[in-house]
Amino acid sequence: MSSKKGITGNKQRFTKDFNELLMELQKGTTSSDVAYESDGNFDTALEHSLKNMTNFTILLRGPADTPYSGGKFRLRVEIVGDYPWKAPVVTFETEIYHPNVRGKTICLDTLGSNWSPVLTLSQLILTISALLCNPNGSDPLSANVGAEFRDNYQQFKKNAIEHTMKHAIKDERRDYMKIDKTLFDKKSKVLSKKKDYADEEDDE
Repeated sequence: MSSKKGITGNKQRFTKDFNELLMELQKGTTSSDVAYESDGNFDTALEHSLKNMTNFTILLRGPADTPYSGGKFRLRVEIVGDYPWKAPVVTFETEIYHPNVRGKTICLDTLGSNWSPVLTLSQLILTISALLCNPNGSDPLSANVGAEFRDNYQQFKKNAIEHTMKHAIKDERRDYMKIDKTLFDKKSKVLSKKKDYADEEDDE
């Protein structure tokens, strides 16, 4: 692994937090009930995605019973300067349909004004996992997705599931959330009836 060059903060604390993260990632090789895992085989990841300790990638698992279930999303974590007094920069490398994500950028207080040096790398990643379980529709980064989340949740859920199936890495240990097609079938039937009624009026 590369050195901690570039860190101007507490290098001993960073080493402790990074090793804790490695232990959690290694746990993911034997447990199916983990929130995140290494980007590739753990041993291989040590020489590739985790080689640079201050700029590395991991895979965030879509939580069960959410539109992101069944997918794995690549996160990039960059340790910049004065850690742990300054928050790491965390971005999505995998496209995701979420009110609080636009492009690669994540809108999360913990990554900004509410960052606390008490937080560890593992805890920070868990807060991002929690954001997938509980999107903040009242303060969206993506205005269109946020409006859909608030005003038409079923359509949002359908779009998020389809996005996960298309863009995320398949999580073989977790199923995709099912789309309730009957909701959209009913809507289609209503629209069809309205069209038929309009046609009848035109005939008259």
